[in-house]
Amino acid sequence: SQNYFDDQKQTYIQTANRWAEEAKSLGVSTKLHISSGGMSIPYSVLKFAHHNKVGLIAVAAKSGLVASTLIGSVTRQIVGNAKCPIWVIHQ
Repeated sequence: SQNYFDDQKQTYIQTANRWAEEAKSLGVSTKLHISSGGMSIPYSVLKFAHHNKVGLIAVAAKSGLVASTLIGSVTRQIVGNAKCPIWVIHQ
């Protein structure tokens, strides 16, 4: 249902904001961008990184058989096509 997706989106936004704040507290300059559009996730991330001359992309990867099949494919596409370093955060 729509409520489930709204709740998930809110959770992801809160997590991303926590990571950005933690990075800032350690002296790392961050720019958090959350997009919801018709593009695939890897394409959207890579396009944003290219247009904004991003120095590092941080992505979360969940472990487990199903999660690594679904979520891992997104991370693999980003890692395989990015022009800058990638930080994969395993959850």
